[in-house]
Amino acid sequence: GEINWDCPCLGGMAHGPCGEEFKAAFSCFVHSEDEPKGIDCVGKFQGMQNCFKEHPDIYAAGAPYPYLQSLLLTYTQI
Repeated sequence: GEINWDCPCLGGMAHGPCGEEFKAAFSCFVHSEDEPKGIDCVGKFQGMQNCFKEHPDIYAAGAPYPYLQSLLLTYTQI
């Protein structure tokens, strides 16, 4: 199915200055069939995290979801 980028469950992440990076990473993760889920999306998550760092006034907490944050921390240190 299609991702509803306007869903309140995404906390508006698809529409900020890092919206395109978020969409790329989240979409990749949702459609990932690799194990662990999302391992094939590490580059996209790194791009999203880099964008978050460029906009600390908006993304002070880092990744929007704890699981995404743990995925970033785990696989960006490889």
